[in-house]
Amino acid sequence: MKIFLVIIVLFYAHPLWAWNPLPASDDVQLETAAIPHTLSPVVVHATSIESGETTIGGVELDILPSATGSITEALKGMSHIQYDYERQSSLTVGEIAPPRISISGAKPYENNFMIDGMSVTNTINPSGFDQSAGWNSLNVGGGDAGIFYDTDLIESITVHSSNVPAQYGGFVGGAVDAQLREPATDRWRFSLSGRYTNDSMFDLRDDDKESDNADNQPRFSIYSGSLSAEGPLNQWSSLLLVYSRRHSVIPLKREDSAGVIADDDQKRTSENFHGRLMLTPANEIKILFDVTYAPYEELRWISGTAASEWKNVNDSWRFANQVGLGFTLGEFVIKTAYVENGFSRDSSTNYYESLGDNINPEINYRKGGVGDATIKNREFNASLTFLSENFRKGSLLWSFVSGLDYGYKHTDAWNQSAVNKRINIRNNNTTTAVLSYDEVNQSSHIGTIGGHFQTDLIWHRLLLRPGLRVDYDNFSANTDVAPRFKTELDTFGNGVFRLVAGVNRYYSSQLRAYAFDRWRPINSVTTEPDGTVKENFGKERVYSIDELDTPYSDELSAGFVGSYSIFNYSVELLQRKHKKQLDSRREDNLFYMTNDGRSRYEAINLSLSARVEKKGFGSHLIAVGATKSRTKSTFAGDGYDADTNATNLRYSHKMVFYDDAYMARSELPAANYSAPWVLTLSTRSSFVQDHVRLYTLTRWRDSSKGLAFDNRRSDETRYGVASGSQSSLWFADEENTIIVRAYKSGKISGGATTDITTEFDAIKTDRYHLTLILEVLNMFNGNMQTGIGGDAIGTGDIHGRGFYLGARMSF
Repeated sequence: MKIFLVIIVLFYAHPLWAWNPLPASDDVQLETAAIPHTLSPVVVHATSIESGETTIGGVELDILPSATGSITEALKGMSHIQYDYERQSSLTVGEIAPPRISISGAKPYENNFMIDGMSVTNTINPSGFDQSAGWNSLNVGGGDAGIFYDTDLIESITVHSSNVPAQYGGFVGGAVDAQLREPATDRWRFSLSGRYTNDSMFDLRDDDKESDNADNQPRFSIYSGSLSAEGPLNQWSSLLLVYSRRHSVIPLKREDSAGVIADDDQKRTSENFHGRLMLTPANEIKILFDVTYAPYEELRWISGTAASEWKNVNDSWRFANQVGLGFTLGEFVIKTAYVENGFSRDSSTNYYESLGDNINPEINYRKGGVGDATIKNREFNASLTFLSENFRKGSLLWSFVSGLDYGYKHTDAWNQSAVNKRINIRNNNTTTAVLSYDEVNQSSHIGTIGGHFQTDLIWHRLLLRPGLRVDYDNFSANTDVAPRFKTELDTFGNGVFRLVAGVNRYYSSQLRAYAFDRWRPINSVTTEPDGTVKENFGKERVYSIDELDTPYSDELSAGFVGSYSIFNYSVELLQRKHKKQLDSRREDNLFYMTNDGRSRYEAINLSLSARVEKKGFGSHLIAVGATKSRTKSTFAGDGYDADTNATNLRYSHKMVFYDDAYMARSELPAANYSAPWVLTLSTRSSFVQDHVRLYTLTRWRDSSKGLAFDNRRSDETRYGVASGSQSSLWFADEENTIIVRAYKSGKISGGATTDITTEFDAIKTDRYHLTLILEVLNMFNGNMQTGIGGDAIGTGDIHGRGFYLGARMSF
């Protein structure tokens, strides 16, 4: 904060800094920066770095080593992005879902994921994928984005992590904007590519060859493929068609209904069917139509339970179009998108039965499923943006961008009725309980409207960028006003050293998961050994989301950026205070949301890149990133559903025991995405007239404190809840009037991994290319932990060295 104030004072304390003796028209560096957008596509050939904005695209994106081919994994060369600690777990290498990320200390679902500037963020069930399925819980876990795009469809990805322009809203973390490829206009081009790996090509740690649990995947095979065709239809239209598929098979041991144990396959499949039509009837007009069908499917089952298989399915569609109209004063950009998606569960049965006999355990069994659950989202979004040309009045150069956004989302949720029959035999006495769960139908909708205005004012070497964003939604009936301000001083007038500072506010999108009941009551009929029948009808849980404010984040940033010779660099100090975050409480049978959550994030971000081209030695790009950060949060975990189901004693959510110290929950360290230091080093080199290409990416994270429940026996603690029992709920005082949650810390070791992609053009002519590809993940077999063990989330190590073999043919 002090450094931020010093830099602001320096901006205005010395008027000579704001005075350039050269004519204003020669300030090429700032004039270029003043144009916020351009109608023509920007082809990015390498990672570009600005204050709070990082872009990767073009060749860089194509050659990046990636296990999932997802947008979020493509960001791993950015040190200010924190990843889920289990992203590279040796136990779950067969998973292909996009890894979860945190930006500026926010939860994964508090980012805004966009395609061509239109949000595809999942606001209904972004709890992550889970192999468990319960009768009471009405949730079906899903990804942080409602549709998964393969990077084969992507031209560039831009991450806005600080000083975010006013046209971006709906986040308290960051905005991730992926731009889709545009079709070629010169001639027809075709491309075919594929990759393959399996467990024999990986060094795995902690794996159990006889595993029957998807948390431990000792065997797997993964293949991916992509096919594309693009080219002109006539002089003013062109077409792009892409199909990509990524498929994983995970053999596990499984016991069937007859008690036979054999191999069976869990599966994961992600596909993209994509088409894009581009029309350019005039130089001032560009029209884009695209349609994407992106089904994602997981086949899972419950370990040790026959006939329990189910599919997690997301049949997602997206129809979108853009119209760019150029005028003398600027450009109008009109965008619309219609989306259908929803992560649902398709279970083999809704009837479950179990038998437990303490005398004859050989006859025990568990079989059946928990029933179907369907979630269907239908969304329509539209935006109108005007991007002005540069205007000059004397020494002042200015431009502006302004626009309106509209969105409507409707969600239908349905849970199938289910029956759970339990037979318990104790000493030849049989008790039978039949638990039934009613069918549940729910629906919810939300309408949003927003507006933004931002202007760039340049006076000689000084840039001022004030902006304002206003959003309203009928779900909460909140009107959220988010001011944005950035200032930049080109100290020497040549871009070598530019001072940058900003003060901004960001509001989150509404997490509509809380609009739905997430629990259904249990109705039970129990038959005792003596024939007595008892009936019990479960109670409804009442949920309340009344009078909630929209979570927001206040940001202060200061630093400097610049370029000199072959180098580009940036240094940034960043502070975020996340406020009014959603948290949940329970009083009797009432579950209600509050705005008691808050967290704090502080960071120093540094980056340096250089490009070297030497005749006879090829072309080389080197980029280095470093981030030192600290996060404290009111949330011990990372899930969005924080319902508290404690004992009948008075429970305080605001206070906790942490390593035997009594403190406010807001002082807890973050449980994940919390490495104090992250360092990245990426290099891209081409040799032999670009016939051989090499990309390396090293990512190092520091050791951090893990967070786990402290489940010590109560007679080992100061304030145990019940004598001799194990519990993470402890009395907060000697009077035994209030209980709180108890946590403990443990070290999660850090370390480095180096991923390498090598491409060799076996055939390369003007029209025909055949490229052989070798990817090596964790080249030097580095090791680090994914959890602190015990009852922490994630107990394994990262995977060891692994290989992917691939090829690409284009003509």
